[in-house]
Amino acid sequence: MRTGSRLLRLLAPNASARLRLTMAFTLLVTAVGAAIVISIYLVMTYVPTYRIRSTESDVSPSEEPFAPTGLTEGTTTRPSTDSVAFLSVATETDILRTLLTTSLIVFAAVLLVGVFCSWIVAGRVLRPVEQITEAARRASSGSLDHRIELTGPNDEFRRLAETFDDMLERLDRSFEAQKRFAANASHELRTPLATTQAILDVALLDPSRVEVESFCTKLRETNSRNIAMVEALLALSDARAGTTAGERVELDDVAREVIDTARADAEARGIDVHSAVLGSSVTGDPALIRMLIGNLVANAIRYNVTGGHIWITVSGGRIRVENTGVPVADDDLARLSEPFFRSAGRIAGSHGLGLALVDAIATGHGAHLDISARDTGGLVVEVGFPR
Repeated sequence: MRTGSRLLRLLAPNASARLRLTMAFTLLVTAVGAAIVISIYLVMTYVPTYRIRSTESDVSPSEEPFAPTGLTEGTTTRPSTDSVAFLSVATETDILRTLLTTSLIVFAAVLLVGVFCSWIVAGRVLRPVEQITEAARRASSGSLDHRIELTGPNDEFRRLAETFDDMLERLDRSFEAQKRFAANASHELRTPLATTQAILDVALLDPSRVEVESFCTKLRETNSRNIAMVEALLALSDARAGTTAGERVELDDVAREVIDTARADAEARGIDVHSAVLGSSVTGDPALIRMLIGNLVANAIRYNVTGGHIWITVSGGRIRVENTGVPVADDDLARLSEPFFRSAGRIAGSHGLGLALVDAIATGHGAHLDISARDTGGLVVEVGFPR
């Protein structure tokens, strides 16, 4: 088979796949047909023992041929053999010659039909490849909204087309997410900058009436929001880069530290924090894992209700944070990990990157993020690290 492929490449180095496939079918038909013809000829030559007698020698010269009644006198009839002279078989050589001639004629006819059928079949077999090529050409030009949607038997071409469609779907979602991310990031950064510009414009209109302490306080608050936003964006970029260190991290120690730090904010809103932290360790980047747990707890506090509850469980490489809060629609669950997604219950001052950071960090560590809504309001967020 490899020899045949090399021969085809030598004979037609620039030929299309359809032509090479047709040539392969033709060579196969030629080889099989020639083998059949040669085999039959050799068998008929050497295997049988021929005992052929001429029909002319069996008739005595003195015997008169039988003349049918009803014919006019002086006329005789003999069977005409001129029309079938080429099929006349009297000796062994005649049999072999007739067999060889007939076999070659039939073989030539079958070969012509085989070449034509091979060309048609090759075109039908390779049609999915043309569809995939066209889809790849459109994708290379920037169009990702089309799909091949190949039908037919579940063969290699269909599996290839389905894989290509899945790739286009993921690329389309990724590019759309990047577009939304860029637009939302620009909007989030523009708002505090516009606020700063407005504060400065008001101060410039009448500098004598500006209270320096109040003016500086507002600028500092706005600048702090800008810094927090930029730091969150940088952290998200680092998490998505997947550059995680391979250190041993004790989840229970990190979780206790985060809970102790966040307990004051929770108590200020009357939120009770319930924790069940057991010994558990994973491999990863300590700073990023601390950021992951910190964002989970911070979100549980930020999107909670006054007098609510938070349940934190750490065990066996899994982190589970459950909190009370406002009900979350099912359509919003799948988008909560998108950057800047605004769902019901979002409070002012949040940059909307908390769960996006959690998702990016979890993905970088090979962990699985699962978000579900509580029936009475709030969320259940679980992160499972690989063992």
